[in-house]
Amino acid sequence: MAFVDRTWIELSTTALYHNLYQVRQAIGPEVGIAAVLKANAYGHGWRQLWPLLASQRLRAIAVAHGHEALALRQDGYRGPLIVLTHWLPNQLGRLVSHQVELVVWDFESWKHVQYMARRLRRPVQLHLKLDTGTSRIGFVERDLPSLRRFLSTHPSSVTIRGIFSHLANAEEWSTQRTNGQIKYFTTLTSKLRITADEYHLACTAAALRYPASRLSFIRLGIGLYGHWPSTAIERWARGRPIRLQPVLSWYSRLSQVKRVPRGAAVGYGSTVQVRRPTVLGLIPVGYSDGYDRRASNRWWVIVNNRRAPVIGRVSMNLLTVDLTDVPGPVAGQRLTLVGTGVSPEAFSRAVGTIHYEVLSRLHPDIPRYPV
Repeated sequence: MAFVDRTWIELSTTALYHNLYQVRQAIGPEVGIAAVLKANAYGHGWRQLWPLLASQRLRAIAVAHGHEALALRQDGYRGPLIVLTHWLPNQLGRLVSHQVELVVWDFESWKHVQYMARRLRRPVQLHLKLDTGTSRIGFVERDLPSLRRFLSTHPSSVTIRGIFSHLANAEEWSTQRTNGQIKYFTTLTSKLRITADEYHLACTAAALRYPASRLSFIRLGIGLYGHWPSTAIERWARGRPIRLQPVLSWYSRLSQVKRVPRGAAVGYGSTVQVRRPTVLGLIPVGYSDGYDRRASNRWWVIVNNRRAPVIGRVSMNLLTVDLTDVPGPVAGQRLTLVGTGVSPEAFSRAVGTIHYEVLSRLHPDIPRYPV
């Protein structure tokens, strides 16, 4: 398929379905899957992915924030939809009207939902968030007696659909804290003495490694997109019958190929002076597109199946690469920014971050094409 964009992203539908199948095989048929499309589907593009997932027997699509859920509804998604992290009071009426399942994380959020349920007289399905040790949003143990009293007064239109928490250390090699959180979640739900339709706890890492965390359904994020949550989980998976395939590849084109003499300075700040006559390639991508500025002078792109080092500082709209050892580069030629030979995991290690950030920071305006 030929594209004419200055930069674009291709999404492998084959890899997406492969990853979903692999995880289903690993967790078994009794456990549901919520596909997590927060943060623009981890940078992959929620608008491109939800139509591919809508027919896949998912428990739900899950997002972090209320505006993400409203955008999905506006775009045409009508299936089960859960907000896991936060919504604003001024979004609540629309979320309830669109039958979005909502997180409640403290007494104030509970009061807002209770008020809206009574006002609209519409059914509301809630997921209570418990803090089991991550110290982010959620009710803590000392809240449980008051929470029971609150729940005893909820309108008949409000259903406690789910009770859930989040694991802080599931991506690490050590299992002690994760096993402790799983047990503590059971303790808290027992003390709460409220029956919910569903309980959920597991992200990708926990779903694969901790069977006790799978409960009613898992929340499949980074694994859906073909990436291991961490090197520890990748190491744990070696020898096990699960393989993941990256869904995303990011491309651009050479906008100019030029020769400069020995000693020429490259880029803002003249951080590099070339030590030989050099062939430079200019690429119309920069940190405004989500290409990390910390890649300056320490990373590469792939041109003609060869590594072309990033040379000089990455700027807002351009980056420069050294093509001297690349055979036959020409303006207009396609190159790989992220994909085969330039994985987001390796990129993230080079610039001092994590691959979640490399992917999720890709600008939403970059065209994305399922292939």
